Amino acid sequence: MKKAPEFEWDRREKFCQIIALTGNVSEACRQVNIVRSTAYVTRKKDKVFADLWDEAEETAADAVEAEMWRRGVDGVDRPVVYQGEIRPMLDANGEKVLGEDGMPVPLTIKEYSDPLLIQMAKAKRPEKFNERLQVEGVGGGNLIVEHVISLKRRTPEMAEEELEDVTTIDHVPDADEPRQIGEAGGDHREPAERVGEIEDDNSPEARARRLGFKG
Repeated sequence: MKKAPEFEWDRREKFCQIIALTGNVSEACRQVNIVRSTAYVTRKKDKVFADLWDEAEETAADAVEAEMWRRGVDGVDRPVVYQGEIRPMLDANGEKVLGEDGMPVPLTIKEYSDPLLIQMAKAKRPEKFNERLQVEGVGGGNLIVEHVISLKRRTPEMAEEELEDVTTIDHVPDADEPRQIGEAGGDHREPAERVGEIEDDNSPEARARRLGFKG
């Protein structure tokens, strides 16, 4: 069996350079002629190589972030297409503007990516722009809490000033305890009558009631 080539230091450096340019481990392995397992085993054994690899991935991530900023903030020029044809840019006399290559310069519009801006905002300011917090609910299921609510059980010893910014719990329903419509807030109307109000009332107290707590 042919012995696998050694993953010597100069190829490790080239590997990290490719990671920095592409962010792709498989592509880096292909270009330095190693298998992925060799790369990861070497990473565990060589801390200097591991640190260099981490730095390369940070560089690649910075490039991605810069491109997200360009598309979201600076915008991208997109050619104007009409009836399947790219429209040319016209001068003041209505003549086509030609480029250095003698070809018509396309008419473009600036497009911005709102989804990329949203992703960057959530990454940079998660406490402000992440609207949802996922926690584990009763029975191990996922419970979506749109705003973090501070919950405390009311006791006779609690002073009123302790309760000003807190939603208190007088009763915590058991996992198997059935809940009646309107039980949390004393509202016994049918669901069809309450749909509009449920959609409109998004206060923390209303959300707590809908989760089965009494305020």
